[in-house]
Amino acid sequence: MFDRSLVAKLIVVGIVFLAAPVCFIFVNSMQELINIHCFFAALIIFWMDACWRVEFELEPALCPDCRYLLSGEWRP
Repeated sequence: MFDRSLVAKLIVVGIVFLAAPVCFIFVNSMQELINIHCFFAALIIFWMDACWRVEFELEPALCPDCRYLLSGEWRP
């Protein structure tokens, strides 16, 4: 009945609107305990790493052996 992409978009927007005040309250309550600059630096590093992983997984030029080696799945 509903367009799935519209419902999915509304769910994502609802999650963002519900999570934003919670994150704001969390950051304000922890501001005296942590250095806020380090918090945002870590957030940016986490975001950049996630973007890099998506680019890495979509890279067609890497051979399967290189993908396996760089993915870290071989670690115990």
